[in-house]
Formats: sequence, structure tokens, C-alpha cells
Amino acid sequence: MTSFVLQTREISVSHTAENLSEVLNCAIKGWGLIKDGLKPNITTNNAANIVNAVCKSILVHVRCMAHTLNLATQKGMKVEGISEILRKIRRIVGFFHRSSTAAALLKSNQIGLNIPVPKHKLIQVVETRWNSSFDMLKRILEQKHVLSPFKTATEALSGERYPTVSLIFSMKMTLLTHFKPALSDSDMVKQMKEVMHADLSTRYNGQETEQFLLEASILDPRFKLVPHASEEQKAKAYGSFRDQMLSILQTKTEVI
Repeated sequence: MTSFVLQTREISVSHTAENLSEVLNCAIKGWGLIKDGLKPNITTNNAANIVNAVCKSILVHVRCMAHTLNLATQKGMKVEGISEILRKIRRIVGFFHRSSTAAALLKSNQIGLNIPVPKHKLIQVVETRWNSSFDMLKRILEQKHVLSPFKTATEALSGERYPTVSLIFSMKMTLLTHFKPALSDSDMVKQMKEVMHADLSTRYNGQETEQFLLEASILDPRFKLVPHASEEQKAKAYGSFRDQMLSILQTKTEVI
């Protein structure tokens, strides 16, 4: 199939139906496209001004099926539940597009899983094209083995109505346990877990930092038992609390 461009014309006046209709009629007559009384067909999108313009012209209107499908599917995607899922996925994709650090981490995990990075970047939706929503969903599913381990931790650590520092120690230990390969894991999943375990193991390892995070967890009623901490670590933390309390009491006594 070969396509030809017969005319390209700037329309400087307002794009009303009347003005567009006049431009269309002039183009058709100028190129002598009306033969034997037969009106040529025209395909446009469903915008109201162009639809009305064609109705006022000498053309036969065949609306673009792709655009029609887009409008139908866009309405379908606004159904309660579906729209919420798409909104959350757009936020995830948008996060990786905005954050160079997150994008680099994703790329590293993709390489570790032998996923071709250039061909498998996360796709952001284009509101005017329904198929971009499909492509976005398809691509996010390809990446689910890379992204899902971070979901729970990210949601918990992104809270704004509760302190999150007390989550870090237990969250790290839980994730390290989760990332230990299981016998039932495929080679790809094992490799993914090993890469994530190795990376996470190097985080928050400073003695002071680790002690601070452990104490924060113990002071949080949700994690006060800190099952992931050793008895030695707990004893050290409780000793630190005792010393700090004695220091506070001593200071108050001296002031009195």
C-alpha cells in the first residue's frame, strides 16, 4: 500500500466546524477528486469539530476505528477497581522514570536476571492511546520477579502517619531471610535472590547505625521482641537503655 500527501495547509483561523469544512471542500474540488458524482471518503478521529466539519462537507465520513477503540477502552479502564490498579502502576513506572537511583537499581537487577534492558524498559502510559496501557501492564508483568520483593517493604517504609525508622532493622532481617534461595526456586529466581541478598547485606552495617536501628525497633511496641536480633544484641541494647536512663536521672538529681 502506498500513501500520498496531496496537500498540507496551515489553518490560521479558529478550528470550527465551518472553517474546517470549507478547507476540506476546497481541497477536494481543487484536486478534482469528485468524479461521476461519487463522493470521496475521509477518515478522521472522533473530535466533535472535525466530525461536524465532515457532516457539513461533500465527503463521506468513516471514523477512525483505532480511535474509536481507544475511546471505548479508555472508558472501560475508568471502571472502579481497574482505574485504581492502573493508577498505582503508573505511579510505580513514574517513580522509576523520575529516579535515576531507582532506575539504576532496576537495570542492575534486570542484568542479573538476563533481561535485555534496552528492550524491556518500563513503559509509561500515554493517555490518548489505550494500547500504551496494555504495553505498560505487559512490561510491568515481565519485571514482577524483580520488583515484587520491594513492594511490601517500600509501602511500609513510605508511611507518613507513623515512624518508620523502627521498621528498618526488622525489615532488613526479614528481607535477608526471604532472599535466601529455596530448593524450589528456579535458577533465575535463585540468582535474583543472591544478588539482592548480597546488596542488602552491605546496608546499615556500621556498629553505631545497627545499634541505633535495633534500639528503635525495641522501643516500638510492634517489634519490641525483635525476633531477628541475637540475645547478645538485645542485651547490649537493654544495657544501653539502662545507661541512658541512669544518665538522665543523674542529670536531674544534679540540677535539683
